[in-house]
Amino acid sequence: MNRQKFIIRNIKKQDSEQIYKMLLSLVKHEKLETKFKLSKSRMLNLLFKKDPDWFCLVSQDSYYNLVGFIAYTYHN
Repeated sequence: MNRQKFIIRNIKKQDSEQIYKMLLSLVKHEKLETKFKLSKSRMLNLLFKKDPDWFCLVSQDSYYNLVGFIAYTYHN
């Protein structure tokens, strides 16, 4: 059996455009367009500011294509 390998890694700024497009696709699929308020610039600020509150991991296939992501924050 030939299994494809995936890499899980931290998001890079160069991933942001594709991640935002994936997020918009999910919002559209879930029919949440009227409730979705996150701009791309706000997303960048939340993920890449000094001492960020939000973090993101991406899944990348063996051809370096992003195939998924998870965004999370720590809560105490």
